[in-house]
Amino acid sequence: MIVLILIAGWIAFGTVAWFVVMDWMRLALILVTGLVLAFLVELIAVHRLRRWEYGDRMPRIPGLRVGWIPILQMLVLPSLIFWTAGRILIHVAG
Repeated sequence: MIVLILIAGWIAFGTVAWFVVMDWMRLALILVTGLVLAFLVELIAVHRLRRWEYGDRMPRIPGLRVGWIPILQMLVLPSLIFWTAGRILIHVAG
């Protein structure tokens, strides 16, 4: 999913290193793309393919039938990954 977000940013911003300079547009792309991908994966894998199921303690988004934790995970982790990768590239480039 990280690669798909990378490709989406590359298409949107015209450079593979689009995440080096983080602004609200780039962060919004990460968040929206991560949200859509997480929602689709959860919906298809849980309800369509039945690859896994949620336990009784998994908080679910009302009306959407997907868990909060996987959705939040794809909002937080890609943001941290791209921010960290951007900082590393800035440091390496010097």
